[in-house]
Amino acid sequence: MPWFPLALATAFFAATEMAILKRWFSDLTAVEMGMAPLIFLAPIFAVMLAAIPWPELSPGFLPLFLAVQPVNAAGFLCHISALHRSPMSLTMPLLSFTPAFAVLTGRLVLGESLNGPELVGIATIVAGGYVLGMSRERRGALAPVRAVLRDSGARRMLAASAIYALGVVMGKALILKSSPLFFMSATYCVFAPCMVLGFGLAGKVRFRRVLARPLPALAAALVMFLHATCHNLAIARSAAAPMLAVKRLSGAFSVIYGGLIFKERDLGYRLLGALVMGAGAAVLALFSAGTP
Repeated sequence: MPWFPLALATAFFAATEMAILKRWFSDLTAVEMGMAPLIFLAPIFAVMLAAIPWPELSPGFLPLFLAVQPVNAAGFLCHISALHRSPMSLTMPLLSFTPAFAVLTGRLVLGESLNGPELVGIATIVAGGYVLGMSRERRGALAPVRAVLRDSGARRMLAASAIYALGVVMGKALILKSSPLFFMSATYCVFAPCMVLGFGLAGKVRFRRVLARPLPALAAALVMFLHATCHNLAIARSAAAPMLAVKRLSGAFSVIYGGLIFKERDLGYRLLGALVMGAGAAVLALFSAGTP
């Protein structure tokens, strides 16, 4: 399957899993909200890891695999904390800035280059993220920037965006040293138990409260599984920055969830931003160089 529909599915699942967590777990702490799906993820990925063929691992896989785990953990915690603190339609679109960071990290880590239309597509999606941050009450060219600086959740999501840009290119390097399904399964078999046990032992997770809602937690875990699967299959077929640019259409899906489920404000600006982001994704779909 081509990378673009996989990346678009990744965007949908990424927004959906966050909508489930915010809807059913926002009364818990941010850490507990994040741990709810991870409790169910490790068994799912353990089954997959046992079922798939194991590839021959290239030299350097293990050190890089261990190095990416804290990067993923930091990005995930910033992401969940942002969602917990602030409106979904404000915070999630700020992940649109990840492709801009990925241009730099992709060059540094993987030596990737982008053609002119790809750069235009990424710039258009980032511009859409800017429009999504606008509001009737915030006037002026720098108003969306000020909104980020003043909102703690927005600041955390921007930090998550920068961290994810590094984590995704490290992850692609690991895919090239193994395979998409093996890397994904091995990652969550390490990442999920370490996060749950670590925060549990630190007294940051009240498991009775988290497990009191098993069906929403399991639903979030299954959607996260689909998100991770589509992400890793897409990133194996495309350069990191174009794939991430399409994935960040999760911001557009989040605006829809924000209006339908959470009755959030400024949806006109944010829907306009989503259309701009969609135009950028179309440029990438038509002109991407594909697998590097």
